[in-house]
Amino acid sequence: MALTKAHSRMIENAPVNVKDFGATGDGSTDDTSAIQAAVTAAANKSLYIPAGEYLITSNITVSSPMKIDGDGYSSWLKGNGASGTLSITASNVSVHNIRFQSSAAASAGAIRIEGTNNADILVENCFFNLCSPVIHLFTCNNIMVQNCTFDRTGYGVLQAVGEVSSNVIVDSCIAKNMNTDFIEANCTNTAPSEFWTITNCIYTGHETYPTPETEGRFVGITSVKHVNISNNLVKNVAGDAAIHLEDSLGETIITGNQFDNIVTSGGNEGYIYLLNNAEDVIITSNVFQRTNAALGQAYAVDMSSNVYTHSVTFSNNRVIGESVSGNLDGFKMFGGTGRKIITNNIFESVGTCMTFARGPDNMVFSGNQIYSANEGIDCTACPSSTGGGLATGGGGDNILIQGNVFTSITNNDLVLGVNTNGTTPLDDVTIIDNIFDSAVIINGNASNQNADVTIANNVFRGSATLTSDSNGLRQMVYDNTFAGQRVSEVVGPYANDTAAASASVPVGGIYRNGSILQIRVS
Repeated sequence: MALTKAHSRMIENAPVNVKDFGATGDGSTDDTSAIQAAVTAAANKSLYIPAGEYLITSNITVSSPMKIDGDGYSSWLKGNGASGTLSITASNVSVHNIRFQSSAAASAGAIRIEGTNNADILVENCFFNLCSPVIHLFTCNNIMVQNCTFDRTGYGVLQAVGEVSSNVIVDSCIAKNMNTDFIEANCTNTAPSEFWTITNCIYTGHETYPTPETEGRFVGITSVKHVNISNNLVKNVAGDAAIHLEDSLGETIITGNQFDNIVTSGGNEGYIYLLNNAEDVIITSNVFQRTNAALGQAYAVDMSSNVYTHSVTFSNNRVIGESVSGNLDGFKMFGGTGRKIITNNIFESVGTCMTFARGPDNMVFSGNQIYSANEGIDCTACPSSTGGGLATGGGGDNILIQGNVFTSITNNDLVLGVNTNGTTPLDDVTIIDNIFDSAVIINGNASNQNADVTIANNVFRGSATLTSDSNGLRQMVYDNTFAGQRVSEVVGPYANDTAAASASVPVGGIYRNGSILQIRVS
């Protein structure tokens, strides 16, 4: 019977089966040539790789648009070459339901996307074992990696050095037992990649955890413009951070993620590590948690590598430590002029909420709740040996601390000012509408006088005290409540604490000594 035109079209559009070109799938026969022939025949069509174990000894080049499909985990491309099993040099290629696994631990890659500006590549529902790197990006754009599993691999998605990839999405993937970073891009400010999205992924550990490893990050990227890292679960990371951002350009959004038990290394101490002025970072609605008491100290965010000049927003996050012993802290920062907005966060059972090797400039710290911490805010706590050998401390300009609640703080609620490692005074500081239950200390010195410090409308509960020394210009302290007593006016003049005590000024009360405002401390 003669074929109809419809039957002819069905045959012409039928998937190309690699077994029709001599592929055996027996695990020992070299199927490279047979599969390459099938790929060539499948140009602008579909290629089908049925269940089997296909030995690949050199790259299979995909140089035409096509869909490559298999039967899931049972369709195994077994690579043992030095490069990727598939080398995609064309646009409009999709790979589905294939297992990629090297014959030896991380001895070969899986997929290389290369050529000249490749575009529109989809890798979906694939399984990767013992490959490194798994997906290697060269100059390409519109890349989607979705619903894939990475197990005991090297780099999951790696941007080649000196190449540029844009519009890269990694979505709903699982990565476990990694031996290097899951996502890594190394670009330059003169040739950045842009628009990377990592979302809805689960990263469940590095193979060395809890032993620290420099490259065991969930995401490590340099000079990528516009990054979105959202709604991921990241736990048991053994790299220098869960997220390492270096010289990132444009807005970076980190939102809705959960970070558990991150082990840091290499002098970097942050679950999120911001290096060399990662630009305009927004960190919101995340959970940073420490439940393993045996892990060393870490911070939710470490910005101490240099003087940070770009804006950072940290809002609506929860930072939950194992205890107040200090194995998880909130922020570590080394000064800088960029705007820092830390608002509406919860810090619970942490060591220190915020630590500054040098006082913060242009900072808003508002609406936060700090529970059961060892220390609240301390801009003098970092010694010169911490954070890359920082040698200065103290100071700060344009600081607003407003509407925060400090509860069950072991030591000081707030310490701002000059310390032994620095001589920079405070300037333009407003501390207003807070609730304190421990000491608030504002320090200056005779040669470096604080200026324009306002302390007003705060509640000092229980035995909480305020110390604001005499080394200040234009200090305003008014309408604060101490142990239930509201101090609306400054009394005096009194020559010293003894005279103030005789006039019934309470400990922590404010009085005038000539033109100087003092706080009774004894």
